[in-house]
Amino acid sequence: VVGADKVLGSAQRRHRAAVVQHGSLLLRRAGRGSGIEDLLGGGVDLPSLRREWVAGIASAAGAELRPDTRPAGDALGEAWRAAVGRYGDDAWTRRR
Repeated sequence: VVGADKVLGSAQRRHRAAVVQHGSLLLRRAGRGSGIEDLLGGGVDLPSLRREWVAGIASAAGAELRPDTRPAGDALGEAWRAAVGRYGDDAWTRRR
C-alpha cells in the first residue's frame, strides 16, 4: 500500500504437489493515485521486469526455468482445452 492506494496484491493456493500463485502489480493509474512508476519516478521496462521477477521467484523456490519450445499457439490451445474441459463442466462449478 502506498498512501491510500494498493499497488501490489497476491494470493496463493496449495494443493498436493502444486502451488498456484496469482498476483497483480499496479504500474500506473490514469488520473490519480500511485503506481510503481510513480514510486520509481519514471517508466518501467516491462520485459526486463518480467524476466527479473520470474528469475527471482525461481531462484527463491530453488526451481529451474526451462523455456517452452512449443509454438505459442500450441501452448495456448493446450491450456484452453484443459481449462474448458475442467471449468466448463457444470459438476465442477457446483461441487461445493
